[in-house]
Amino acid sequence: MIESQQWIHLIANETHLSKSVCSQLWEQLNQCILFRLQAHNPCHFGTICTLQTKKESEFVAIDKNSKKQYLVPPHIYLIASSLEKKNNETLLQFLMEEAKTNEKNTQLFYHSLFPLLEEHLEKGHSLSLEPLGLFTPSKEDEKGYFFTPSSQLSQQLNKVFQAFPIKAIPTDKELSNIDYREVDDIDSVFAISSQKIHPLESVLEEKENLNSSQESSQETDIIIPIPSIEEEEPEGSSKEDKWPTVIKWYCKYFFTLLLLALISYYTYGFLSHKEQHKDKPETKIQKVHTKPLPQAKEKPKEVVKAKKKGDSIRKKTTARPPKFVQIKKGDRLVDFALKEYGHKFFWVYIYIANKSIIPNPDNIAIGTRLRLPKADEYNIDAQNPYSLQKADSLNKAYHRGEL
Repeated sequence: MIESQQWIHLIANETHLSKSVCSQLWEQLNQCILFRLQAHNPCHFGTICTLQTKKESEFVAIDKNSKKQYLVPPHIYLIASSLEKKNNETLLQFLMEEAKTNEKNTQLFYHSLFPLLEEHLEKGHSLSLEPLGLFTPSKEDEKGYFFTPSSQLSQQLNKVFQAFPIKAIPTDKELSNIDYREVDDIDSVFAISSQKIHPLESVLEEKENLNSSQESSQETDIIIPIPSIEEEEPEGSSKEDKWPTVIKWYCKYFFTLLLLALISYYTYGFLSHKEQHKDKPETKIQKVHTKPLPQAKEKPKEVVKAKKKGDSIRKKTTARPPKFVQIKKGDRLVDFALKEYGHKFFWVYIYIANKSIIPNPDNIAIGTRLRLPKADEYNIDAQNPYSLQKADSLNKAYHRGEL
């Protein structure tokens, strides 16, 4: 039998991911499955099966041997079934939102998980995958496999009803609006049983055989036409025949009124616009010839000169020499980033620019001379959320040892 730790090791060999990453993704996948089942949403477990919950209301259980009565609280059962194959990536979307690794590793883990599970079931291996349950293959002459939910998963689904235990009630007491059932043993009311799941291919073959049998039965059926007998109805007796004509007249009346309203609206707007233009006196444009002033030509030159001076000033200000700082006692890269760029996340760019000098940014020798990179060199902008997000992702990559 393959247990959880060995299963994670098999996934790591298949995906070439680290064992810790596979263990973390497997734990988050089980959490996503639990959240969907607690919300009473079906969970498509890849191409293996579909897990869904079924709530059973409270009932009175009568023990066959002792004839005692017990009030059984509500209970949620987990049902595993094989449905038609669908391109359902809801579980993958939930996993990518919850996973702390990158999307490429998450997709590789998810798409390699279910073919590997099918492969071991076909080989006849049983898999105890906690906290999900136990997968066991069928006999050699049968298709499909069995799934037994784990007690841990059942307890998580029924966590709401744990405060209501099974309670004995007097035999002479009758409760209204509640079902009465006979049980062999009161302790086996909530027993977890294994459920057989047929593989998808056999389910589709059964459906195709059923459809073909229905088509053949339809072809063999003999249809005998029965002549319809029309009876003359007296005038004004049937009101149903008059309804379509009444609806047609109402539609015609409504659209006629709408068309008239649109025509009157546009006509009124056109006439009012024309009257406004009539009321305004016509203004004639007269050309006035004036002699150019002698100082008129000097002003553009001054403007041009001023612009040129401004351009030279801008060029001087933009061409800034690189800035260097010398590490003193108590200095940190976070303080330089906050002072120079306006946010502490940008310390990672100072580290990248001086990576050859400072192998460990948390322990820099006093007197080390560091270069502060320009903001344009790494698109540093404290007002840009994308720039802050990128710097934060680099900080996390450094702490994970990937930078």
